[in-house]
Amino acid sequence: MKFNRLAIIYFVIFFILIPNYLTAQTATDKNNQTNLQVLEERIKQIEDKTNKQLEALEKKTDIQKNDLKERMNLILWILGIFLAFITFLGYKTIIRWIKQTIEEKTDVVVREYLEKANIEENILQKGEESVNKSLLELETKAKERLEKIDKLRIDYEDSLSSLNKIKDVDITKPLPEESKDDLVEFGDTLEKLKKENEYSFADWFYKGISEYNKLNYETAIAYYLNASKLRPRDAGIYNNMGLTFSKLDKYKESIENYNKAIELNPKYDLAYNNRGNLYSNLKEYKKSLEDYNKAIELNPKYAGAYNNRGSLYDDLKDFKESLEDYNKAIELNPEHANAYYNRGILYFHLKDYKESLEDYNKAI
Repeated sequence: MKFNRLAIIYFVIFFILIPNYLTAQTATDKNNQTNLQVLEERIKQIEDKTNKQLEALEKKTDIQKNDLKERMNLILWILGIFLAFITFLGYKTIIRWIKQTIEEKTDVVVREYLEKANIEENILQKGEESVNKSLLELETKAKERLEKIDKLRIDYEDSLSSLNKIKDVDITKPLPEESKDDLVEFGDTLEKLKKENEYSFADWFYKGISEYNKLNYETAIAYYLNASKLRPRDAGIYNNMGLTFSKLDKYKESIENYNKAIELNPKYDLAYNNRGNLYSNLKEYKKSLEDYNKAIELNPKYAGAYNNRGSLYDDLKDFKESLEDYNKAIELNPEHANAYYNRGILYFHLKDYKESLEDYNKAI
């Protein structure tokens, strides 16, 4: 039984394990051989590529050598021609040519100098006459210029004098045509006579009024601000800025400027009236009434303030007080068209159509 077992073991070793081992070893050798062939092919490819690059480099080097040889040959050829030219002409000929060239250049310089000297001599001979003529021309031009400036200055001063009459006018009302013409003439003259850095307070102030009347409110504000820098304690400029800001619906800025105007001039009836108008538009009726009362207290003949207060009483349904104020406004200023119109509206509400129609006709 032992013999049979050993026989089986040897049989397994020699006929099963050893053949499998030999098969595996053969496969490994084949793989190694395949890898070796791939490596050899790659090495050959690298060698081929390197050889090609070396060949290209050698060709490029040969081309550069040939170019260098050609350039050197060209330089030597030019140098040979130059030496042959010198040998043919001779040394003395070259020197003579150089000398001749210098003499010709010298003649040109001398000739130019003599011509210049001749011109200067002519200038000296005719200088006095020419200078006198030039001075006369300059004097004439200067005189004409001064006359023009004097005329512009006179026109400017006349326009400014006329505009000073409307300095404290209520610009919410339409300006007379004469004042509008004065503003236009003033602006045209000012631009011809002065530069902006030379403008006075009055210049900026009236330019502001002019732009306000053209409905250019932003520009008007800019001009008023320039005026305020030159005269920061002028109440009128702040009153006008208050009006202009209200046209731009900037009510906070408007009230601030009215406040500043009243602070600088507590007796400024126009500023109280204008601030009252703004408070009325904002439906702050109590503040509005206080400002109208103050304006009338400061100026009992202020027809515009009576008219505005009458309109406020109308909004408050106090028709009796409203009618009294309209009547007072018309009494103080029989040409007050707005007062007639407002009273006509009041009579219409009171169903007094006859009186209403008469007032409407008066307003027209």
